[in-house]
Amino acid sequence: MAAASDGAGQGMVYTSQEIQDQVRCFVQGSTYKSKVSCEELAKSALFLLRTLPSARHAVLEHLCTVFDESVNTHVLQIELGSTISSTAMPNLDSVIQDSSGFLMSFIKINPGAWAPIISSWSINLLGHISSKYAERRGALHASGFNELLQMWMTCTATKTLIDLASECFASLIGSSPDVCVDALLEASVKYSPHFDWVVAHLGSCFPQTIITRVLMCGLKDFCYHGSSQSDAAISSVQNIPKMASVVGILGHLAGQHGQDIRKALLALFRDSLRPDAERLQQSTTPFLLHLASMSSMLLHVLTTDFVHTLTPDILNKLAYQFVQQKSPSLQDSKSLLSLVVHLITKSGEGAYRVIQFLLDVTDLNCEKELVPEVRATCAIILDTLVLDLQRIVHRRCADPSTELPILQALQSNALKLCTNLVTHGDTRQKRLTKLLCYVAIYSGESCASDILAHVLIHSREINELSAFVQMTTELETRYPDILPTTVGVAINKLQQFNMLDGGMMLKGLLNVVQWERNSVHQDSKDKISVSRCLQDHIPAIATQLSHSDPITCLAAIQLLAEIRMHKMSTSNVTRICGAFVTFFFKVLKSKDAVYVASALSCCREVVKQLTRSPTASNTLLRFLMEGATAEENAVLLGGREQLSGLSTSDINQLEPALLNANREHSVSLALPRAHSSVFHAGIIGQGLKTRAVGLLLTKEKELANKQAFLGLVWICCCGNAQSQNPSVLQKDGNEPFAGTIHNIRLLPAALNYLAKCLVELTAPDVVYNALHWPEEEFMKVTIERDLQIKKTFDSNPVLWDVMDLISTGPSSLCFCSCIIRGIMATLIAYWDSSRDKMARNSPKQLEASCRLLDCMAKDNPPIPDTEDIQIARDCDVKYTQTIRAVLHSNIDSQGQHYARFFSAEPHQPQPQ
Repeated sequence: MAAASDGAGQGMVYTSQEIQDQVRCFVQGSTYKSKVSCEELAKSALFLLRTLPSARHAVLEHLCTVFDESVNTHVLQIELGSTISSTAMPNLDSVIQDSSGFLMSFIKINPGAWAPIISSWSINLLGHISSKYAERRGALHASGFNELLQMWMTCTATKTLIDLASECFASLIGSSPDVCVDALLEASVKYSPHFDWVVAHLGSCFPQTIITRVLMCGLKDFCYHGSSQSDAAISSVQNIPKMASVVGILGHLAGQHGQDIRKALLALFRDSLRPDAERLQQSTTPFLLHLASMSSMLLHVLTTDFVHTLTPDILNKLAYQFVQQKSPSLQDSKSLLSLVVHLITKSGEGAYRVIQFLLDVTDLNCEKELVPEVRATCAIILDTLVLDLQRIVHRRCADPSTELPILQALQSNALKLCTNLVTHGDTRQKRLTKLLCYVAIYSGESCASDILAHVLIHSREINELSAFVQMTTELETRYPDILPTTVGVAINKLQQFNMLDGGMMLKGLLNVVQWERNSVHQDSKDKISVSRCLQDHIPAIATQLSHSDPITCLAAIQLLAEIRMHKMSTSNVTRICGAFVTFFFKVLKSKDAVYVASALSCCREVVKQLTRSPTASNTLLRFLMEGATAEENAVLLGGREQLSGLSTSDINQLEPALLNANREHSVSLALPRAHSSVFHAGIIGQGLKTRAVGLLLTKEKELANKQAFLGLVWICCCGNAQSQNPSVLQKDGNEPFAGTIHNIRLLPAALNYLAKCLVELTAPDVVYNALHWPEEEFMKVTIERDLQIKKTFDSNPVLWDVMDLISTGPSSLCFCSCIIRGIMATLIAYWDSSRDKMARNSPKQLEASCRLLDCMAKDNPPIPDTEDIQIARDCDVKYTQTIRAVLHSNIDSQGQHYARFFSAEPHQPQPQ
């Protein structure tokens, strides 16, 4: 490269004759008066550029021709699809390489003098070439910005010019970069948009400088053209010359320099808010909004980074600019607000942040110190947005292909908006209710049910319930079955294992059910309500009665008390009764009087609902009796616990932990190949697991527990009759259950079933258990059973109250004949062997004897029905003669009982 070597030797001196010869050669070759080769002509041009300053413009103009010819050759190759022969077009690559080396040497030797000249020349030449060949087929073949950049970078001439411009920028970036940037921006204005690829490439080399200068150029152009437009419609912004170029350049740089663009935009925005900001800078905000309307990348920056910077101080400064300054580009504030609403509807990832920001600003309870204009403007924007979404969402019914990025983004944040709704109350309810409805309609029935379920289970106040009702009313026009689906979603959330907020969810459902019960709008029987929908999920709600959290259990029983139960399958009835009885005895152990009173009141209501079905009534009676006789519950009802072999440490619980573990295990679903029960005998190395000792209860607590237990048993035996007299459970003296049992006739079938359960639990064997008195010899084999029955009654005194209740029914006590015989036999044996002169010296046996006689002295003695009397076995004469003698001796006072033991005909003794 002779030119480069010559350029390096600046100390060489040439004579005037040599300069004249080169001038003559250059003029003749450039005017085509003589045949001069391209290499020789380029050599002369570069020689004159170094030695003759007045020839600088002519030489550079000649080089423009050389570079233009090279580009033309490159474009022809692309259009023809093959390499052009050297005879058709000259090969200018060597000339370009020599020129590049020579000009590079000038920049390195004296950058202050040559860099501005060469940069201006190369940039303008690139703009000229880009515009000239933009309509050629080779350039039109490049469909995208990146393809266009690749096409020009594969051209030797344009790549050389880009390298020269980059070298000029690099040499001046530390001293006077404005010289090169101004040339670049002037060319951008003149040759845009064909020149954008040059700006983009140079911008990737010097991102911070180029990005900042491009934004300032776009701001100037926006102010110049935007101020003259009275109707600043969104589409008209694209007609501003520099706006499309700025968007294109920034879009190309966003891939690798997105963070630099964010910093430049934020710096431009902050500079516009300074007190000494120029009038041009005061138009930055609308300029950025218009840029965002043309670029999704810039819109993302505004909805994410910019929202976090909008502090109360900045918002007040913006209000001052918009209200006080009245800059030329802000004259049409209505159009600007429409643009803001349009951008919000197009926002995607940052949509939730924008909505949350607007809600916070418009909230009257917000503690931020904002001028009234800021709140009013944000309220207008939010209300306009809601109206636009309403129009678009309902229009989408006819055209489902319509997409709304804001609603797509809010779908993933719908539950956050629901939490916002139930947290902030009245201040945001109206707007959030409508916004959530539009999100639900846009996203489908599944999302709609999730939204309604979240609001339903978190409703605490009347205004929150009204929001749920409003949303349900609007969504039912689109999704008729949305309410049953919503209730199903809410109940499914209760089934999640270890749900911590189960009590809160149940309270939300309870509030809605109570509101429906008190609402005048529920008079219509055909109207679907939450209470009716919950009837299909009663078993799932009942599983929460076994929850470890007392608040959750109380909320579950309160909800069950409010729901009208319908006919259920036997399996569901069994599950509900089992969970209910477990919860009932757990309540009896509680020391919180308020909690116990509330829970027991709800228990009575649930039992009234369950006993409408005979199957449920019998199942509940069985579970209650089994629970009352269970060892861990005996002490609750005045019984005694078996203390032998028990540890005296850890007196902190009443039930074995294993039983609790199995009960709680039933709340979750059993997985395939998984156990549905827990078995735990102890910890290896520590021996068998010790059992805890139950705490002793006071007499008052035992009496209250008996009252509650017998009250439930009594309701089960009443069936539907208890609704006729609600005040049926009253305390009378020290008796836990007395004084009111005769006010309502108990169901004979229920009392008979209760008697059979009592016999099964106290005498669980197959020894003779018929209604009639057994033969005397056979009674000898029942001694062990009789003792077991007496022991069971001693351990569970509440069984005496149960038998007292059974004795009130007609012929029900006869089903307990084996119990009566067993207890009587043990008592007679005791009194026969007792050596005490006074019966009061044996208080327990005396009390048992009195209670047994009280049960047998009822108006309905323990005898079977009339048809059973005909087949009854006669008693031995030696027993009846004693009774006959007693009656004869007291005929004046006991004569009316004679016919109950003997027939009217005199008894004929059997012949010997």
